[in-house]
Amino acid sequence: MAATPFGVRVIVGDVRGKGLEAVQTAAAVLGAFRAAAFTSPDVGSLSRTIDETLGRMMSDEEFVTAIVGEFNGDRVTLANCGHHPPVLVTGDEVTTIDTGEPTLPLGLGSEPDVSEHPWPVGARMLFYTDGLVEARDRHGEFFPLDDVAAELGEGTLEEALDRLVAHLLDWGGQRMGDDLALVLAESDAGSG
Repeated sequence: MAATPFGVRVIVGDVRGKGLEAVQTAAAVLGAFRAAAFTSPDVGSLSRTIDETLGRMMSDEEFVTAIVGEFNGDRVTLANCGHHPPVLVTGDEVTTIDTGEPTLPLGLGSEPDVSEHPWPVGARMLFYTDGLVEARDRHGEFFPLDDVAAELGEGTLEEALDRLVAHLLDWGGQRMGDDLALVLAESDAGSG
């Protein structure tokens, strides 16, 4: 996350692979994000800059799915690079944000479309990796995010995330089959 002159910018991504190589790639993504977040005029160009940086250092079999967001007042702008779209919780209403057709992941020539959405006061937006929605129970059923997403609007941000993780662990029999990253953002009185 970076508080820039353009608004608060965030990136949530998922590196293909495991181990030290994946950790190095994740560090490269964060470094490229931090280097360009303050100078790129929009999240589309920010995403392309990160993509170009990764393209120079990764093999053709490596990539990073990501969503890049910019919160500015009552608007949020998103660039989807092959990632799951975020979920918006406004009161009791839950909406999966339409970020358009996802493009190629970062590192593979991503040219994301940019979408802009309302960011009303009190709304919360969940960014997540596939470790959430691809978690399975002992019968092979996927985790039902839609069934519990409304609870993200209750309590503090920490309480909401703790509750979501508890639901996920209950679903998977207290086991996680994949890594997981969650970011829950909340809109306040029109600040970026």
